[in-house]
Formats: sequence, structure tokens, C-alpha cells
Amino acid sequence: MIACLAFAWIGACSASSSELEDSPSSSSGSTSSGSGGGLSLDAGQEGGSGPGPAVAYLQGKVYAPEGTIPISGALVYTTQGTPDPIPQKVHCSKCVDIPANVHHTLSEADGSFIVGVPTVGDWNLVVQKGTFRRTRSIHVADEGATVQVDAQSTTLPNHTDEAAGDYIPRIAVSYGIWDDIQDSLAKLGLGQVDSTGNLIPGTEPFDIYEDSGKPPGSQLLTDYDTTLSNYHIVFFPCTDSWPNSYLLDPSVYNNLRNYVQAGGRLYATDYSYDILRRAFDPEMPLNWLGDMGGFDDADGFHYDAPATVNDPGLSEWLAVQGITQFTLEDNWSVVENVNAYTAPNEDNEQESLTPTVWVSGDVPGTGLRPCTTSFQYGCGRALFSTYHTEAWGVETLMTQERALLYIILEVAVCIGDFPPPR
Repeated sequence: MIACLAFAWIGACSASSSELEDSPSSSSGSTSSGSGGGLSLDAGQEGGSGPGPAVAYLQGKVYAPEGTIPISGALVYTTQGTPDPIPQKVHCSKCVDIPANVHHTLSEADGSFIVGVPTVGDWNLVVQKGTFRRTRSIHVADEGATVQVDAQSTTLPNHTDEAAGDYIPRIAVSYGIWDDIQDSLAKLGLGQVDSTGNLIPGTEPFDIYEDSGKPPGSQLLTDYDTTLSNYHIVFFPCTDSWPNSYLLDPSVYNNLRNYVQAGGRLYATDYSYDILRRAFDPEMPLNWLGDMGGFDDADGFHYDAPATVNDPGLSEWLAVQGITQFTLEDNWSVVENVNAYTAPNEDNEQESLTPTVWVSGDVPGTGLRPCTTSFQYGCGRALFSTYHTEAWGVETLMTQERALLYIILEVAVCIGDFPPPR
């Protein structure tokens, strides 16, 4: 029974269906997730080579914080203990075995799950996709019962409340002049939006930099110890050239490298490519069309691109929501190709690695090119998209915003011998 309960922002390990417990309709998903704070087990569950037979089952669906989008590959388990707290700063996440005596399963692409309990009585049901974690008490009265769990108990939380058993990632967003990713996060449930799809200021459970009345985004580049290292994921969406002068300072791109190597997740879109370009030179996992080594070289033309989903899990997840074809809108740069590269792995040993291409697009005049990619560096990962995540003035979610949710969750999976996508 393999899953990831190491300290992770969003952990996931590969596991075959044979490694999951048997149940009336046991999940057979390909990834399980967990993070930070491992399992805390009561004495009644210790020992033995397996969880023992289930006398009853809990059934339900896992949803995103906004309450309707299904979550695929979430780890669901039952315990009479309490999970350890999730570290509230960057940390290394390695995949580890779930103890063999714990009943657990993975949610399907449509979010559904069924998980057993070995005795009747009071149990903690834990639903976790990395540091998105919700723990709720469930009473099982009768043997042979299948208890339908209410959606509120299995919806990922929209803010951290440790006393209630709720955790979300610590997130920083550097305000993007042309890509308002904070609006996308709000539409996914991390905040409230107005009738035009804009974040209502003050409702967000994350920190925004470089906006009116907010701290400068330069703090995320220059201050590792008291700013950058306090977050699980940092977003640098498309903006103007303000970061360039800071990126001339080797200490800045060393901060970014150290952050990712320590387990952070670093996300940039289109014109902010220079942040990844400078931080991960000479490894160069990605090449941008037009890049000649100077700043803003690869700031490209505007285009929309019919999408090809490269990742099977993402394709299946979109399909259960009725999405089989879509267009990536508002692209402003082109990834020419991805490269094998040598970098530290999670054990700080040099290893040959290859970026993951999640989604490609048919770029006018250029052909099929990677549009959303990620790569590992140490215990963390960096993610790049050529397109703006959100659409101005639109309250509903675009397909590329839905894909953002899935990819962010999967990119932040744990690192280890049962490898998630890199």
C-alpha cells in the first residue's frame, strides 16, 4: 500500500490498483496523495501485516475548495488517531509507505471513493491532496453498513484552521500586470469573486505582493529567510520587466534555486519566463523561441492554440467533466523544446532528469509545442505556462483554469522511488 505521507505541499505517489485495499468498489487510481505530517495511529491499529478486514465502509466524493470540481487521486484514509500538523513553510517531501495497517484508497477521476473501517465506532476520515487536508469525525454504527459521507466533510478546505483539522498550502502571488492568477485561485475556492470574476480584496487566504498597498514583489526574490521560505508555492504570473534588475544579482537566482531545491514549487507564466530562465541556467530544462540570452528576448506574439493534453490523468479528469477539446487562450510566449538535464534529485545527488509536458498547443506558424511544462530540481519543482491562466471579466472557470488546478496539485507531488510525474 503505497502513498506519500512525507512532508509535502501536495504529495502523490504512483500505486497500482493491486496495492490498494479490497472493497466493494475499491478505487484503482494511479496516484495517491499526502503530505506533511504523517499518519498518527492509535494502539488499536498497530501491528499486523495488513489493515485487516473492513466491517463497514465510508463512501463519498472529494471536491475542490469551490465545492463542485472533483479531485482525482486524493488520498482518503481512516484512523482513530490525528494526523501530525503540516509544516507551515517550505520543506522537503519524499514519498513513503503508508503503514500496512491503515485502510486507505485513492479518489477516482470523478472524485469518488470508498474506504473501509475495521471496527464500528468513531473514526477520523482524512481526505488529503498534499497540504490540502481535511479531517472529520465519522461515526459508524453498524457492521456491514456503507456510510454516505456528506460533501462538506470531503471538500478540500479554503483556509487553514488547525483546530478544525483543515490545512491549505501557504501561497504567495506576485501581482501580474497581465495575468491575474489571483482571480483564478479565487474562482477555484480560495477567495470570493465579484460579478466580473475579479477577486474581492481581503477574501483571499494567500498573500499578494507587488499590488497597491501590498509588499513589493522584490521581497520574494531578495529575502529568502523571512519571506520566500515561508511559502509552499510562489506564483510569478505574466508581468512587465520589473524583476529583471533583481535577476542580475546572483544571490536572487540562488534564492530561487535554493527555494525549489528545499521543496518549494515555483510557477511562472509567459513574460515572466526570465525568472526560470535565470534561476535554472545552466541546466536549461526549457528553451524558449527567440531566447538569445538577454532579458525579454522570448517575449512573443499573441496567439490562441488548440490544445493537446499529453498527460493521461489530466485527460481522464477533464473527460469526466465533459471536456475533450479546448483551446489555450492568450498565449504570449513559445516553448521551443524541453531538454534532458542534470540536477540534484531529492537526495541531493546529481541525476539526469526530463521535464514533464502536461499540455501542448498547435502554435500558428510553428506547430505543436509544449504549453505547460514542469521540471524537478532537488525536492521541489518549477512549472511554466505560455498562456495567461484567467480571462479578464469572466466569472466562470475556463478550461485552462480547471487544468491549472489539476496540474498544480500534481506538480507538487512528493518525490521518491515511486515517482509522480516530473
